[in-house]
Amino acid sequence: MDSYPAELIVQLQPFILVTGIIGDKEGIPRNTLLQKLPQPFERYPDLSRSLADTFTKHGKTKVWSPPQEAPNFHFALSGPAYRYPPAKSRANIRNVSDLGRRALSSLPPRSHLSPLQVGSPLFPDGILSPAWIRKHLEYIPSVQIVFYVLPEASVSEDAALIEAMTEMRTQNRIRGIRHVAVLLANRADLSRNESDTRITHIRKMAGLDERASFFVLPTETSDLGAFVLVLKRSLYEPALEYYRERARHVRRNRARYPPPPSITQPILAAASAAGVLRPGPVNILGSVGWTVRTATKLGVFAEMQYEINDALSQYGEAYECLMHACLANTKVLAPRTKRWAEAKVLADTLSLKLIKLHLYRQAIPQAMNQYQRHIRHIAELSTGWGISTSTYEFWSWLTKQFQILGDLILHATRPTEYSERLSLNLLSGVSNGIPGAFMAQPGTHFYHAALCTLERAERFRSSQDNDDLPNYAKEAQIDHIALSVDLFTAAYEAYKQTNRNRHMYLMAARIAMTYFSAARYSDALPYLDRALRWYRRSRWTVPRFMLVNYAAQSAIAEGDERAAVMYLLELMQDVPEEVSSMQHEILTSLRKLLTANRAQSESEQDLRTNGSSDSASEQSNEALSMIPGSANPLLVSAVFARHRVIEMTPVGFQLVLRKKSFPVVLETLRVFMEGQAEPFLKIDFANHDPAHESEPTRATTFDAGSIDLNSSTEISVMFGTDNLAIVTGAFEGHAGHYILSSALLKVITSVGQVEVPLNIQPGLHWLLQGRSGCQILTLPPSERPNEAIVDVAVPTLEMWHPEKMYSGEICAINVEIGNTLDHGMFVLSNDTVMVGAGLANDVKSLEHSGSLSVDRLEVKTGKSTVYLRAPQSPGSLYVRLYGMASREPERAPVSHVDYCVQVENAFEVRVHLSWTPSLVPRYGHLTTEIDYTGDDSILFEDVLVETGVSHCVQSSAPLGIEEQTVWDKGNRTVLIIPLTEQLGGTNENASLNLIWRRDKTCAKSCTRFSLASIAPPPPNPIDVVIKAPGSTKLESPSTVQITLSNSTMMPVDLILEIDQDDTFFLAGWRRHRVSMLLPNEQRDIHLILIPRFVGLHTIPRVRVFEMRTDMDAIPINTPAPGVINVE
Repeated sequence: MDSYPAELIVQLQPFILVTGIIGDKEGIPRNTLLQKLPQPFERYPDLSRSLADTFTKHGKTKVWSPPQEAPNFHFALSGPAYRYPPAKSRANIRNVSDLGRRALSSLPPRSHLSPLQVGSPLFPDGILSPAWIRKHLEYIPSVQIVFYVLPEASVSEDAALIEAMTEMRTQNRIRGIRHVAVLLANRADLSRNESDTRITHIRKMAGLDERASFFVLPTETSDLGAFVLVLKRSLYEPALEYYRERARHVRRNRARYPPPPSITQPILAAASAAGVLRPGPVNILGSVGWTVRTATKLGVFAEMQYEINDALSQYGEAYECLMHACLANTKVLAPRTKRWAEAKVLADTLSLKLIKLHLYRQAIPQAMNQYQRHIRHIAELSTGWGISTSTYEFWSWLTKQFQILGDLILHATRPTEYSERLSLNLLSGVSNGIPGAFMAQPGTHFYHAALCTLERAERFRSSQDNDDLPNYAKEAQIDHIALSVDLFTAAYEAYKQTNRNRHMYLMAARIAMTYFSAARYSDALPYLDRALRWYRRSRWTVPRFMLVNYAAQSAIAEGDERAAVMYLLELMQDVPEEVSSMQHEILTSLRKLLTANRAQSESEQDLRTNGSSDSASEQSNEALSMIPGSANPLLVSAVFARHRVIEMTPVGFQLVLRKKSFPVVLETLRVFMEGQAEPFLKIDFANHDPAHESEPTRATTFDAGSIDLNSSTEISVMFGTDNLAIVTGAFEGHAGHYILSSALLKVITSVGQVEVPLNIQPGLHWLLQGRSGCQILTLPPSERPNEAIVDVAVPTLEMWHPEKMYSGEICAINVEIGNTLDHGMFVLSNDTVMVGAGLANDVKSLEHSGSLSVDRLEVKTGKSTVYLRAPQSPGSLYVRLYGMASREPERAPVSHVDYCVQVENAFEVRVHLSWTPSLVPRYGHLTTEIDYTGDDSILFEDVLVETGVSHCVQSSAPLGIEEQTVWDKGNRTVLIIPLTEQLGGTNENASLNLIWRRDKTCAKSCTRFSLASIAPPPPNPIDVVIKAPGSTKLESPSTVQITLSNSTMMPVDLILEIDQDDTFFLAGWRRHRVSMLLPNEQRDIHLILIPRFVGLHTIPRVRVFEMRTDMDAIPINTPAPGVINVE
């Protein structure tokens, strides 16, 4: 963006001038009242420097600053002696005659940037100077912040401070500028009692009663950034109001322009008398120029207010008028004049502002339409100006357009630190302004700019015979190569930021080609190497071939013969048909060039000393290492005979070598297994004795035999007439993956040995040598034919189990684990363990129904028996047996066996519970009806009710059971199980257990049925009702009635106790015995209470206990006592 004035490019923001924190230049006298006061930069230098840094950080101008980001200010710093430039002045031209001076003095004062001011840079037909924008961006602020120091408390000091503030406020008010005073004081002065009164007096006497016109900043403040944010928030509206007023002033004066002849004629006469006018006709700025000037001014003020729509309207009007009425009419603006160049610059920058404002509103199509329309319109106008596409001037201008748009998008997409948002009523519907996916990347625009620069250089070279062209001398001083490289580099960095690797390396290639075209080979080689790394990986054959050609020529030109040979090897690769015709020509020319360069080098080497020759010889004997994938003189493919084999079984492999027509001598080939640093096979091409061959064949076959992967096996190989050799072999490996992935080929060239890394390609077939040639043996399909997987030998792992089990049944499982394993591991799922399934090595561990279930069990090698207990719920029981090769926790199982057993219910049970309503403890019985539904005969042994030790019910042996009865399907029995209440026990879960076995030799099994609560029902409660009066008199007896009701089916004995309370006297016994309270009987007990104190008091607590035989008293719930109001 350096091609245009910064004032026309940056985002215009409200301008605030900060005075008092930096000093003036040396030698400036202190004449003003402000200069005579104590200065902040002298009294508080550290605070002043920090404030200056903070304002500078917050006030930098930006190219991209959308309104959604908190509107910022542009801050500038000045010393206390700064004065605003005059708004108007009389024409003052040096070396003018007295007549001219008198004529100029008769003219009214005007702005020195007005086209009507004689001597102005715009006189007489200039439209708008960037200096006018700079004036409002650097010299004339909307707000001036002046820092003052609070002096010592004295009348004279305060009066001087008030007078200086008044003077500054008056000067700013004349220009419509808001004056803001910031008073610096330490906290000790501010903490005094009279400090508030004193500061208020200073503010009022200075006339700073407006809002946000006076601030006090303690000198100990550390967070200056927060203070600056407060200033920005407070001064935003006053700053906008200033620019609104400036815009109103421009609109009011719009009708006065263009000025009538009564004004322009005296100006021209005075200019003629002063000798300012050039000979010939004089053009005064016409109505079109004044329209452009006024609309541009209004657009600037609207942009400073962040009024996007208004700025778009004003800038659009100025642009349309400038393009269609000024630049399109050569009578208004003659081509190649100063005013024409100024108007062209203004048109370019107005177009950029329109694009930027459209992007702020996320109007991407409108922005691109404006950009393309501007280029198309200027291209059409350039033909009439004599600047067609065949001139370097046009391409120079087009370069600027692409570059400036690329810079704009680069600034827009660059991550920024967002500041605190202000509470502003911004334009609704305005987005964050970042260009979307429809906009091209900035790197693309930089790339186009670089291409335009190359076109510009080409047009300049074609016009070197004609040095009369405009700006020819200036163009001749430009380094077009450096300019295009800078633009390619900018595109490279832009693509790098967006991770566009393909475009990034394309830029590296273009930089290299640019240097190559300028014969700067040393600069081209690094970029060629960088680009080739990408094109080798992406396998783009044609671009890679062309870049290698440039690299080889550059290496030869630089005298690097070793690098040139490596590039020549890379050029011998297979290429597509479109470049195969030129491959032979390129290789031939490069070999001739290399031969000529070598002859010249040898002649120069003869002149060197012997020591240097020896060192050069030693250096040439060192093997060169090529980049992987750069050259491939030998095609190597590999295939395994079987994709998957068992451990310690020979793994057969085959290597197929195809030699290409390279002018090199193959020496050795070292083959590597993936993950190994040393080769396991070394093939020697140079030491093979051809005499051992019986007759020449199309393909030769060599057997490497059994190969040890821990050492390197060497064989000699010779190629057949079809440049084909086949190498077979086998190896025995441990469990794992084996991949033939890479090889290292050593060749002999004219510059010595060269090591070429090769990638081994997966083969498709197994080749067999026959009399008529190679026969193809098709192998089973595999995703990676050059990979072999060696598995651990599967050990013996067997077990015998039943297909069906009954709920809770225990049965034996016979297991056999081979000696190749360390041990076995039985595993049950957690959900089956939760319902009673379990494993054990012996029967006794599972026969007890209360034993804990085990979900996994270790088994030794050999034959053994494991006992399995089926879960209580029917369904599928899954059991897995793992074969473990080691006891290390990180070693995974090597094999496993799964089986599934169907679990069924063998019994149907119905129960009935009843309790006798007798005296405690109570007795009951559980009537149980059992049906056998199993298919197999069983031996039924016992039935019992299982409860906890602390259960409130204990069971006895069932009545009517026969021991060890054989049951068949359909058998039924009814049993009665006596129950006895256990006082003080808990009501836990209980179960009905059926004990049975398959036969006398089988383990005892237990089928369990969960029972609902078998606890006896609770006795009916004893009701206690307490009735007491609501109020009574002090020391007056009150009667409290206690009613006891027996709702049970038996008589009870009760004891009633009254707690002792100091609030009442109790007239009577505190303990009462109620004997033989019959069922459904009520008895009343009356208590006489005498209150001792006045107020609300609670009746003493009443406790009731039930007396049982051979038991302690059982408490009975009683209601809460009432409250009596004692007066």
